[in-house]
Amino acid sequence: MKPVTTRTEQLDDNVRFSGMVMGKGRPARSLMLAGAALVAVTLFVYLQVGNHQFLSFDDHQYVTQNPHIASGSITGENIVWAFTSVEAYNWHPLTWLSHLADARLYGLNPRGHHLSNVVLHAASSLLLLLFLSRCTGSVWRSSFVAALFALHPLHVESVAWVAERKDVLSAFFGSSPWSFIANTPRRASALPTCSPLFPSLWG
Repeated sequence: MKPVTTRTEQLDDNVRFSGMVMGKGRPARSLMLAGAALVAVTLFVYLQVGNHQFLSFDDHQYVTQNPHIASGSITGENIVWAFTSVEAYNWHPLTWLSHLADARLYGLNPRGHHLSNVVLHAASSLLLLLFLSRCTGSVWRSSFVAALFALHPLHVESVAWVAERKDVLSAFFGSSPWSFIANTPRRASALPTCSPLFPSLWG
């Protein structure tokens, strides 16, 4: 039989969770320290890509020689193009919109485009830490796994290559719902129900 969770037990769980996330007690301090350290280390390792140029492999097709992106104009025409284009054999409107926003902000200066990847990757790593710490109750083991995700050599290509924006965006938006559900006490029980849903949304 499925165990019955009483109202009192649910409230107790909410109080313990609120104490950890909202800043009460040692777990909250540990989590904030771990999160700050994770973001700092991730930025320290990857900020050097801001000094890199666009690559001749795909970056020109995605950004510099793409008239819709290179214009930096967030117009109705370019937004419609982003949602209807299968350029580069991909349909990824959010990726196109993010490149368009970068071109609007930074022009064709590669530094800004690279740093957007870095910020997205650091944010994804932090969301992963929040999700794992909530699910496991262990801040430091969760920090190790999140750091492994953040600094693993397999992610260097995605972060350092502007054309791989789709990969860092997928990680960010793929981890956001999990982190939100896991870090909302009343929704934590929805994780098993929602498990089959997210791969269909992002993959």
